[in-house]
Amino acid sequence: IGVKYSKNGDNEMAFKDILTTYRSEHKLTIPAMAKKIGVPQRTLENWLAGSRVPDELKQRMVKSILGIK
Repeated sequence: IGVKYSKNGDNEMAFKDILTTYRSEHKLTIPAMAKKIGVPQRTLENWLAGSRVPDELKQRMVKSILGIK
């Protein structure tokens, strides 16, 4: 993903947008992405919809698995 994800910068993206962009760029289905990051499909669906947001530690772990800084 070409955008730098800083905590306070102008380029900050919501976690759901980071996941959506990654999924789109890598052409992953929701089940495939959920398996890749080790969460239930419904959890990923909630994150993508923005109805739930994981805590900061979980977000960092997911970004690390996906290779996002």
